[in-house]
Amino acid sequence: MPEKNRQRALTALLGAVLIWSSTYVSTKITMNQVPPITLAFLRFALASLVLYPFFHRERQRQEKPEPIPWGALSLLGLTGAFLYFALQNWGLYYTSVSAGSLIQGAIPAIIALFSVVFLGERIDAFRGIGIFLAIAGVAAIVFLGGEVSGGSHPILGNLMMFGSCLAWGAYTILNKRLNLTISPVTATLATFLYGMLFMLPVVIFELWGFSLSLNWITVVNVLYLGMVASALPIFLWNYALLYYDASEAGLYINLVPVISVISAMFFLAERVNAGQLLAGLVVILGVLVASGIGFGRKES
Repeated sequence: MPEKNRQRALTALLGAVLIWSSTYVSTKITMNQVPPITLAFLRFALASLVLYPFFHRERQRQEKPEPIPWGALSLLGLTGAFLYFALQNWGLYYTSVSAGSLIQGAIPAIIALFSVVFLGERIDAFRGIGIFLAIAGVAAIVFLGGEVSGGSHPILGNLMMFGSCLAWGAYTILNKRLNLTISPVTATLATFLYGMLFMLPVVIFELWGFSLSLNWITVVNVLYLGMVASALPIFLWNYALLYYDASEAGLYINLVPVISVISAMFFLAERVNAGQLLAGLVVILGVLVASGIGFGRKES
């Protein structure tokens, strides 16, 4: 494999991680002027506009367009779009970016736990210890919430962020269970559209009597979240996976909460205490142990 391709793949991988990391601060800033669920709705609307030309071209190339399983996709829209982003945005509204991103760092361990419970995957001692460490670290962050800056109701926000982790775990398991054969573009677009459908009543409620007063910073953030951060990192991630194993690439995902915390300290002046940092390190350690990365254990 040419070294130049590996270097390009590494650049793509780091680009995806940086974009994902930036969404926490961008979302927090934008919610000063746009309600949480309305922001998620706008993000999906813009992302759908970006994806639709690819979907249309894909359908035109098919001699017989593949049937779209709308019923199954509605479950993915409910869990991976509506519940995940609603809980994440509301969570960030009430807690700090630092706490929220560290809590979501446990998502890989939660997926591993759900895979054991709902898919019957086997678990060894390493993975069990890793899952326990990650969940324990999240619990510590949640209940240290009252001691950190950046949110009006930290414990409530932290619980919502943990709820978003559970929603994403459910989305991932449903994806595996349903075993859809449609293209990723079709599945992603349909998931976004269902997410918007579920959000619409909440958006109407949020905007009832709400006076939107947008400045250029808010507009740029909304456009960034919808047209850049929702689609580009997926492309970069998939490109990187052409040259990196999933286990190698997975290591870099653990940089997301680290970069998010640093960004929150720099852009939002959030203060992070030693207990929160220690709990965050426990979460990352738990994910690494559960993944078997860096501990001499090979994936089966």
